[in-house]
Amino acid sequence: MGDTVAPVDAKGAEDGVSSDDVSDSDGDVASSDVGDPVGDASNEDGVLEDTIPPSSDSSPSTDGDSAEPDVEELPVDVEEPPVDTGGGGSAWLDPCPAVIQISAPAADLFTVTGQTIELEAKLVPVGLPMADWTGHSVQWELESGVVVATSTVEGLGTLGVSSATAAFQDVDTTTLHARLLTPEGICNVSAPVTFHVCGELVDEGFEPAGPPGWVLYGNATYPGNGTVELTGNVTSSGGALYNDAVTVSEGNASMEMAFSTGGGIHTGADGFALTIVNLETVQELVTMLGDAANGGGLGYGVSGAYGPWVGDALHVEVDTWYNFIPDNLHTDPVNANHVSINLNGDPGNDIWHQAIPSIEDLSPHVIRVDVIGSTFKVFYDGQHLVTQQVAGLDFRGGFIFFSASTGWATNFHTIDHLKVIHACN
Repeated sequence: MGDTVAPVDAKGAEDGVSSDDVSDSDGDVASSDVGDPVGDASNEDGVLEDTIPPSSDSSPSTDGDSAEPDVEELPVDVEEPPVDTGGGGSAWLDPCPAVIQISAPAADLFTVTGQTIELEAKLVPVGLPMADWTGHSVQWELESGVVVATSTVEGLGTLGVSSATAAFQDVDTTTLHARLLTPEGICNVSAPVTFHVCGELVDEGFEPAGPPGWVLYGNATYPGNGTVELTGNVTSSGGALYNDAVTVSEGNASMEMAFSTGGGIHTGADGFALTIVNLETVQELVTMLGDAANGGGLGYGVSGAYGPWVGDALHVEVDTWYNFIPDNLHTDPVNANHVSINLNGDPGNDIWHQAIPSIEDLSPHVIRVDVIGSTFKVFYDGQHLVTQQVAGLDFRGGFIFFSASTGWATNFHTIDHLKVIHACN
């Protein structure tokens, strides 16, 4: 079910045809230029006639002035020729016989140039149920009017469903419209969805052990099973994994990590974090890791209660131990396992947090954070936790690193996979 099309240029017109030309269903170009409405016109016999009557005095003027006929131009009501929409008719259908809803791609999806994504629309008939969807299709088009795919509609109970695939080549925040084409014409209304087409992708499964660019720090190890173990199940341990070759671009980005934790003693501790830090050199990054505190600092704490560092960093934190220290700037916001977004090297500087059921089960979990301007979205194990705007949030990009730590209590802290989509606009 559905049609597949080749990648498209999201900004260019197809085959060099200008936006003033519209192709009909036969592939001919119907120009929207009407021409000069005053001048030559055809009579009923199809013979061209001069619409300006001759002057009654055809002799030259004797006073030196040119003789021009006193002619009143008649108003001409010119209508644009109807455009064949390819749906079998020549008119916009309004109202539309069905309401169209886009179920894929999801709003604010992040994808990479050239990567194929799924397109799916569901159609709800207006009024009486639609018994037969034969001859109906969905036209997927960009804001510019460029059509990227056309997919047939098939019945699904009382609904219609239409699906296709497409790939996009331009790095941009892209709005895609879906319109219903019927045997009578094309619907005037459309359903839009906006998503992000980006230029760079980090997709690392850590197989084989020691992929290029990734450097172990502290007690971090490769167990040899396609994962990274940051601390081991020992007390007062800290470890990190950083990339010395790849940096994340500033602006919109999507960061996703798969991890597992648990198996420790004294109820388990402390947690770990994914950090993107804006530094000039790898040596500055190594210095930061050397200065970072373990225990409640999770291997990235260098400011607030943990030091004087000043800089730009974003941390996706998974915390499994409640830090409560009177008169200390770092007291965790909730006495439970929680996920949070922290800024600028300070484990006490969370701009959002949410308690979650205990994750210390050694089972795989996935957390994803999307940054879109001054707004971020957080997803945990496929569940959308929050969409929140933060005044002044300015994601600057930078080096990537994971870090984790233990103290009196311990856990394994294992990273299974990392995916970062960036260089979006």
